[in-house]
Amino acid sequence: MPERPAHLGPEACAEWDRVTAILESQRIITKADRAALAAFCVAYGRWVEAELKVREQGMIVRSPKQGTPIQNPYLSIANNAMAQAMKMAPEFGMTPSSRSRLQSYPGYSSAEKVPESPVSKYLTVLPGGRR
Repeated sequence: MPERPAHLGPEACAEWDRVTAILESQRIITKADRAALAAFCVAYGRWVEAELKVREQGMIVRSPKQGTPIQNPYLSIANNAMAQAMKMAPEFGMTPSSRSRLQSYPGYSSAEKVPESPVSKYLTVLPGGRR
């Protein structure tokens, strides 16, 4: 498993720990993935931090100069960071559709046989894959 980069903030660190545990258990991640995963975690951490500011301040704030209502600048930061994170998420199988296309690293066979249920020999497969 890659070592967590020192430059990650608290939210990014928490996401790194969460995601690497999952990816390691699925045998998806290698040391070569460190930079890409760090970029995902930085974007995720930035998204969370900006969302907290939006929740605290609201989506509309007062302009510092004129005092007129404007969109909270943190909303743009949150939206951009979320878009960056979601662009990288499929690379690690973090979306439902991307998981089906993900392959584990060499040395692990994703085609390993899953033990058959004792009940399965009594089930008949119908046309269309239904039982």
